[in-house]
Amino acid sequence: NGKFPGVPCLGLKWQKMENDSLRKSLKIPIDNEGILVTAIAPLAPCAKVLKVDDVIRKIEGVPIAGDGSIFFRRGERLSHKHLIASKSPNDVLKFEIMREGKTLEVDVELANRDDLSLVPVNLYDRLPSYYVYAGLVFTVLSLPYLRAWGSSWSKKAPSLLVETACYGVKEHEVEETVVLTQVLAAPVNNSYER
Repeated sequence: NGKFPGVPCLGLKWQKMENDSLRKSLKIPIDNEGILVTAIAPLAPCAKVLKVDDVIRKIEGVPIAGDGSIFFRRGERLSHKHLIASKSPNDVLKFEIMREGKTLEVDVELANRDDLSLVPVNLYDRLPSYYVYAGLVFTVLSLPYLRAWGSSWSKKAPSLLVETACYGVKEHEVEETVVLTQVLAAPVNNSYER
């Protein structure tokens, strides 16, 4: 249909499961592999079926090692994220998980990264929006906006904006981060920048 479908993501944070003591505390047999779910975005479709402290052992039948990697080809491994990146948002994948020592199979729907991220990454299908009030220009914080600081925007942009861009997750569907981008000269905001 000519529209960019978005970037698929799970909408969760994970950690490696290489530590035997960690596995034991979660009732995971020592010989089992997988990654530990440490946080789930509130709006992520996977929040309906996954829980914090679940261990994801397989995605689409592909085993995940304790370091988060999967077998690729003779002696080569890739991140399990490759399995997600090769799909589209709204695709449903079969996961094998362990929860409280029990093995379960669940269907997990992939999210669109921009639907979960507090700061949109891709604005291909829409124009940036602005709101001007009393000479104050507001816009939604987005990655294209941050790129105005150049290729090393993560070092040059204000740290709070960078932190929000990298780690901010929506808690409500219509949530956005709005920033004041410019102050236009107007009698109502005289001396505002002093």
